[in-house]
Amino acid sequence: VPSRLRLINCDVKQCFDNIPLEGDDGLLNTIAHPITETCDYTGNNIYIALDADDNVLDDKSKFAATQPWTPYGRSRARWIMISLDEALEIIQLYLTSLFVMVGTTLTRQVLGIPMGGSPSSHFLDLYLDHYEYRWARAVEGLAALKPARARRLAGAMRHFYRYADDTMGIVPEWYISLMTPTADRDPDSTSWIYPLIDSDGNTILEFEIEGALTCTINFLCLTIQLGSVKRG
Repeated sequence: VPSRLRLINCDVKQCFDNIPLEGDDGLLNTIAHPITETCDYTGNNIYIALDADDNVLDDKSKFAATQPWTPYGRSRARWIMISLDEALEIIQLYLTSLFVMVGTTLTRQVLGIPMGGSPSSHFLDLYLDHYEYRWARAVEGLAALKPARARRLAGAMRHFYRYADDTMGIVPEWYISLMTPTADRDPDSTSWIYPLIDSDGNTILEFEIEGALTCTINFLCLTIQLGSVKRG
């Protein structure tokens, strides 16, 4: 590992609780794109393959020109078909019908998603992935105008990893600026990755940087250390 690189470990503070549901940066808006991508060739329906025991076949979905794809080497008993509109309606219903007990009072959660909900981890991952993809496209667009800067940004993400709301990277020191809300919000900007502040300057998500730019960090169940001795 080149000596100019450092380890950085960032955790999104209370990410599940702070993800907004409404607005341009809301989950209900960003979730529509990946759900739309799962549709068949008509762009209208989502097919879920079930085996004889009504278990979902989790092979990667593919769709032929005229009918749903049958997983190779697997027998399917039937398909469940859900329209795109129904899928989005189900997601909206789930995300806007979250109720919790506060003492003896039943209240509705209007910000964030519940950590204990079955699809919550997938919603979180898709939400953050939406902005990672947006940033990658912005870097791609920058390549024609400023190839050196685009190459520098893309290279910084070569050893960047995220698991849910925990991230780590072997990155140059300037990379930390991408995790702090100092740049103006701009859909085409490459100076920020995640939606840290909204258009009014209010904080959306905030990264807690642990062991910033050091040579040793803890990530998930691993202790990662940069050393000067080559192994292998």
